[in-house]
Amino acid sequence: MDTVRSVYSVSPSNPGSDVAGEMAAALAAASLVFRSSDRQYAGLLLRTARKVLQFALQYRGAYSDRLGSSVCPFYCSYSGYKDELLWGAAWLFRATNEVQYYNIIKSLGADDQPDLFSWDNKYSGAHVLLSRVSTQDNYSVLEFGWLFP
Repeated sequence: MDTVRSVYSVSPSNPGSDVAGEMAAALAAASLVFRSSDRQYAGLLLRTARKVLQFALQYRGAYSDRLGSSVCPFYCSYSGYKDELLWGAAWLFRATNEVQYYNIIKSLGADDQPDLFSWDNKYSGAHVLLSRVSTQDNYSVLEFGWLFP
């Protein structure tokens, strides 16, 4: 491949809540895959997912806001970054069943109408994932009524 491939990173001074939320979701989901076959690796994935989501929540901003013409118009975050924060928190909630992720989900809200699932819009994916919440997990599906209009 002879195409120039620049490398960019996120940091407290160069936030990327959308990228970090997406990464937290992927790490949490992967921890579920490895949970039964490699508990140590699954634990590492989950610990890292927690840290990455915390970073995303603490240092909010879209990576495309800082990188501008380097990523736009190809990878601009048109939907913002709230959907990726919700996506990351939903996967961490699924992987841990910990109330702190439930509270993050509620605090973020998800009042956007899910009409598609794409690299830039995770609302419908989060809605489907959260629909798996059952009363046996000590969370009533009715508690997510605000999420499913």
